[in-house]
Amino acid sequence: MRRLVLAAAFIAAACSGNATSPEGDSGAQHQVEVGQTVTLKLGETAAVRGTAVTIKFSSVEADSRCPIDALCVWQGDAHIRLDLANVRGPVSKADVHTTLDPHSTEFAGYKITLKEVSPSRVSTEPVASREYSVKLEVTR
Repeated sequence: MRRLVLAAAFIAAACSGNATSPEGDSGAQHQVEVGQTVTLKLGETAAVRGTAVTIKFSSVEADSRCPIDALCVWQGDAHIRLDLANVRGPVSKADVHTTLDPHSTEFAGYKITLKEVSPSRVSTEPVASREYSVKLEVTR
């Protein structure tokens, strides 16, 4: 029984996460075509080619994904925040998730879907904010 309690405590600790914001805005700007994916590091921005729409990976709000070296009863979830902008209005914030809803958000006629969060988690060390990246798909 004691082993079960210790194992449960270890898994709960390994599957928890805290909000992570970029240590500084990298200023990097990527371009993404409609129907394509773009990979952004934390703090980076992508512009939808031919439009005034920009997408910034602004923070990791929580990361409870199951570490690759642990056995979890649930795969966990990564919750990220995007800053969406268009010259015609203020910046909008959108929260998307890997496992929970919503997986995507709509902005200015475009659908932005979270496809992947990297790197995978390891139970023995936290992911540094500078290591996070996301793969986003932009469609109409």
